[in-house]
Parts: sequence; structure tokens; C-alpha cells
Amino acid sequence: MEAIHKDDLCTLCEQLLYDPIVTTCQHLFCKSCMEEHALGSLPDPAILFDVDTIPANNLQIANLLNVLVARCPVCHTKSGPGVTPSPEKCTELRTKYPIAYAEREAKAAHAEPGSGGDGGVQTITVCIGNSHQAVPIPQGSSETKREHKWAIFAKSSSDDVIAYVRFSIPGMGFYPAHAPPFRVAGSGSNTFSAKVTVVLKAGYIWDSEHAEDTTGGGYKRAVIAQWDMDFGSYGGKGSMGLWRLKFKPGTRESEEASQE
Repeated sequence: MEAIHKDDLCTLCEQLLYDPIVTTCQHLFCKSCMEEHALGSLPDPAILFDVDTIPANNLQIANLLNVLVARCPVCHTKSGPGVTPSPEKCTELRTKYPIAYAEREAKAAHAEPGSGGDGGVQTITVCIGNSHQAVPIPQGSSETKREHKWAIFAKSSSDDVIAYVRFSIPGMGFYPAHAPPFRVAGSGSNTFSAKVTVVLKAGYIWDSEHAEDTTGGGYKRAVIAQWDMDFGSYGGKGSMGLWRLKFKPGTRESEEASQE
């Protein structure tokens, strides 16, 4: 048996550090543990990206986790622009504990992607933003306000657990999108702030203090983001924000039973 020094244990899973990362507050965790336990919510400021960098698929969205601002699970310090892999620590651990590290590698190889060990808690990356195109004012026109063509969208790294996304647009009403791509387009002369509600499928709940019940009685299946339409950033192309959230299997009844 290999005696593992306490400094080489992940404080979250209490096992040998595997695929270690280091936060800006200098805490070490397994990469998978950080992704599972790092705190995040839609009210937190999003990291903004050029709308042209919208990922083409869910895997690319998931790979953007490392650029998101996350709170350290231990001290809750915001870890700057994500977390940093530590290949040096990985090499050190592999050398010091060849048997234990090989066991961690074997378990990771057979683990279900994106699944966590905390009651089935999983991490999801939510991407909300808008594209924009300014319509030139015709020469000689008496119009003074420029027309804007826009589209507001929502994407995630796990579209298979999203039931629908509802866009609430001032003066236009509610627009539910029941299948990806979750998107609504329009035009107008003014910017506005849209409310975007992301609703999970039945059988899942958001693991967040900001989660809300749906109008149909779905317990903690909705999270709401306020998105200010961006017509000026990145040369007027629009922008998008990324958040990291947690969800898990559950219902009101299962949560009440768990609390009891």
C-alpha cells in the first residue's frame, strides 16, 4: 500500500489528486471535482465573448469551462479567468504514487462524462447572447434612427436535459423555444433588456439557490437570466456571456424526502 501525504489529497473527494488544477488562490483540486463543486449562478457577472466564437457543438461549449470565472469551493474566492492545469504536479503524483494514480486513471476512464459523485450533481455551461447587424439608413431618407437586425439565443453543454427556453422581450411578449437551437430573431431601432428563462426537463432540478419553480408547477426547474442586448461590442456583431451552473436528478418529493 502507498502512504499518501495529506498535501497530495484533494480536499473535496479526499482521494489522491487526479488531473490536478490550481486556482488563483493556490488551492489544488482534481479537475473533475472543481468542475462539479465550483459555485456558480446566473446572477454572477458573465464572461463576455465575441459572438463569432459561438461554439459549434456541445463539446466545444464544455471545453470553455476553463475560461469561466468560478468560486473556489474552499475559500469562495473568485478564481480569476478560470483555473490552471498543473502538469508538473501531475508528473510528481504519477511518480510518487504509481499504483494509486493508475487506479484513479482507470476509474476516470470508465466514469460517465459529466457525471459527479455528489448526489448525481452535474455541471452545465449555459451560453446566452445576441448577434446583431446594423441596417444602413438609405441615402436621402428622413429617418434618423438606425434599424437593427438581431437574434437572441441560448445554448448549453447539455441540450438533452433542457426542456425549453423562454425569451421575454419588451413590447413583443413571450417566445418559447422547445428545441435547439433556442433562438428568436427580430428587428427594431432600440436596444432592450430581455429575460431568458432556461427550463430543465421533468426529473431534473437546478442545484442553485436562485432556481425557481415553473408556472406549471415544475419544482426548481427554471433559472432566469437578464440579457442586455448588445449592438455595439466587437465591431457591432454582438456578444455572448457564459455561466456555469449545477443540476441534478430530482423532484419536489425527492428533495423533501432527502431533507427528512
